[in-house]
Amino acid sequence: MIKVKQDTILVKKTSGKLEPFNIDKIKKQIQFAIKPTALTFDEVWGKIAFEIRKDKISTKEIQNRLIKSLAKYITKDMPEYNLIVGRLYMWNIYRQVWKNTSFDKAEWQDHLIWLVEQKFYKSEIQEYFKNLSNSTIEWINKKVIYENNEDFTKVYIQAILADKKGYLLKHNKRLIEYPFLANISNALILSEGDNKLFQEYFNYLQKDVLSLATPFRKGLRLRNTSLGSCFIGETDDNLASLTKTYADISFISKYGGGIGWYLSKIRPEGTSTNNVLKSVKINKWAKVLNDIIVATTQGGGSRKGAITLALDWWHLDIFSFLSIKSELDGDLRDKCFDIFPQVVVDNWFIEKAKNKEEVALFNHYEYKKRFGVDITELIGEELYKHYEKAYELVKNKKLQGKILKANELWKKILWVWVEIGDFYIVNRDNLNLSNYLKDFGITKCSNLCTESFSLTKVATQWKERVVNEKRDIMETDGIYHSCNLLSINVGNLVEASDEEKKRVIELAVMALDTSINLSDAPTLEAQTGSLFLRNIGIGYVGVADYLAYHKKTLNDDGIKEVEKLIEFFTYYAYKASIKLAKKYGSYPLFEKADYSKILGRDPEELNKLSLNNLDWVELQKEIQQYGIRNALLIAIAPNTSTGGLCNATASCFPVYNKEMYQTFAELSVPVIPKYIKERYWYYKTKWQYTPEEIIKYVRSIQKWVDTGISMEVNINPELTNIKKISDAIIDGFLSKELKTVYYSMTIGDKKRDSGCTDCAN
Repeated sequence: MIKVKQDTILVKKTSGKLEPFNIDKIKKQIQFAIKPTALTFDEVWGKIAFEIRKDKISTKEIQNRLIKSLAKYITKDMPEYNLIVGRLYMWNIYRQVWKNTSFDKAEWQDHLIWLVEQKFYKSEIQEYFKNLSNSTIEWINKKVIYENNEDFTKVYIQAILADKKGYLLKHNKRLIEYPFLANISNALILSEGDNKLFQEYFNYLQKDVLSLATPFRKGLRLRNTSLGSCFIGETDDNLASLTKTYADISFISKYGGGIGWYLSKIRPEGTSTNNVLKSVKINKWAKVLNDIIVATTQGGGSRKGAITLALDWWHLDIFSFLSIKSELDGDLRDKCFDIFPQVVVDNWFIEKAKNKEEVALFNHYEYKKRFGVDITELIGEELYKHYEKAYELVKNKKLQGKILKANELWKKILWVWVEIGDFYIVNRDNLNLSNYLKDFGITKCSNLCTESFSLTKVATQWKERVVNEKRDIMETDGIYHSCNLLSINVGNLVEASDEEKKRVIELAVMALDTSINLSDAPTLEAQTGSLFLRNIGIGYVGVADYLAYHKKTLNDDGIKEVEKLIEFFTYYAYKASIKLAKKYGSYPLFEKADYSKILGRDPEELNKLSLNNLDWVELQKEIQQYGIRNALLIAIAPNTSTGGLCNATASCFPVYNKEMYQTFAELSVPVIPKYIKERYWYYKTKWQYTPEEIIKYVRSIQKWVDTGISMEVNINPELTNIKKISDAIIDGFLSKELKTVYYSMTIGDKKRDSGCTDCAN
């Protein structure tokens, strides 16, 4: 038994043993925590000394009191405390991992081998590790041991620790991996043990310049995982296809993907066939999908599943579909409150709505039966002539349908979009602007967050079996869209040279292309789409930080600054993909592709629009001569989760608020923009912009993005009205500079304050 003086404060250890309070241990933590800031020890110590002086306090409670007492000082005026609290959390992580594995931070080499041997990590990691030189290992030691430069924020730490996120590896709910070790192992996989490439990847992962999407970040170093974030498929008009859809969506959701699904091929309510007297409405089938998504959570229960179901504007069930989540309209028995509805329009319909002309909703099943034309497989003028034909048939009562004013349907679409918020509007014509394979297949709808999409083909023939209690599709003629995502944190490249930016985008393209070979897609159709097209999706975080640092907002000058940046990255992403094609070959369907236009425009036009004086004509010639590795390359996702991990503003949009608490990974955390203290007035919030201004901004950068942009429209009724918003969307669609309309959030709407956290971004 330890004898102590009567006034000595005791500390209760984890074992239950009492020891004298050792103030030096606490001081050591504080010194570690304040290292990346200009704050002094005395400034910080004065805020916590009283909080931790309690007799028989446990070491765990001391840690919690340290964090809680300092977290309340995280404000826009004192953002340094975000780093300090993050470092205190990090200290706790070091302690937990050491306790659970017996590997100290300095023993990272043995720790890495142990994780491979215990079959947590891929076996290739050990082989790649053997290729690292002594100088590279010493370089790692300097980075992570001697410099102690892991400067993470409170939101980052709470995210990686959260049980339902799991960015760090756990076993039996216990942490067994250091954050830097995750980056080392991921860098080894991406570099395949090449020393120079490894150092580049590790450096940019550690500094949060390259931000991997959630499935990519979690699964890259692990065995038998899907790295894809986005999947899109479609259902044919028969029961076999419907039941296959239910199975496919279950497996995609289980393995962590956000899903987009096209339903327009399914016949409308009341259709009679040889086998069915009277078909049910789309909502009935959607309701099954709704329940599947609830039941089959992503990543084996780590997050709830998420799906957007898409239906074309001309479908006879469109009005009941529009009401599928509405609390104000429709039959309660047909509601699906866990899906994200998506309506598919086209420029023919938008033109009719603008001019207040009539259109026809019609039974496409009957139309196909009579004329042999499946309009779901058409776009452009070929589609429009069938619209005109169907209109005349419905008007003359020769085809089941309904005549109505296009603007009345458009009003209903906008009404639902504003009412429920998480309702998407996508333009089929514009989705296909950068489809270089239109003669092979078309894009019919968008993915969950409206930023990633490509051609799909419905499966009409397939062969499957069950192996070891797992479903195995051996053959299929279907193709699903599949895409892996990564974002570049431009907020951490504010002073980077053009050469460094070129290298960062090249590394991003290489990383995503490598991930295609490593990913174990949840369905054969998704694997086919991934390997045939090799689609990748490069997005951005920290754009608001980038603008603020350069003392700009989204005025005309600021919009040009972002447009210039996006064009630069897109151009050199295509260059990097051409370089990969020279080495490994083009994507398999390249021979069927038409690159007479790039990004949906003539290269000569792109040269005139270029803000960087880049030669898009020459780029086109290179593609035609050497090929290109990836069919599509750019996709700007919402990045609600991964933006927080990087201490960066999400995506390419303004901040939600300059100072707020956000529910993130089931915890309330402070969200303070990176440069808020020095550049406060350059962080204009989303609510200070009108929807028209946001749409104008998206139009300016969309022309340099081959797929889409997750455009959140924030509606402040004091600054705008629905007619102005409608006019801006219509003009954006018809100018071919707007492809999708994502979320709407009305000021004061607490239900959607945190943005989208359901998808894999």
